Amino acid sequence: MTSLVSTDCTRIYEGIMHMHNVWTTPLEAIAIIALALYLTSGIAALPTLWILVIVIPLQCALLYEAAVCCKGCVCVCHGYCGEP
Repeated sequence: MTSLVSTDCTRIYEGIMHMHNVWTTPLEAIAIIALALYLTSGIAALPTLWILVIVIPLQCALLYEAAVCCKGCVCVCHGYCGEP
């Protein structure tokens, strides 16, 4: 019984760590790209940064909508998405 609880706690912890990466990774990517663009092209990098700030959330929203629309599609590993 203790082993099962320990396994569950470990998986919850790992899941929380992955969820933390979901929201920090885009921020880190924007910061790195901003620094690289600023160092290479100076103030001319600002329009590119604004495009990134607008496109990344838009891309996330569109991909979420595509995933919702694709509930009946065929999955690679299990046949249909609804089957176990």
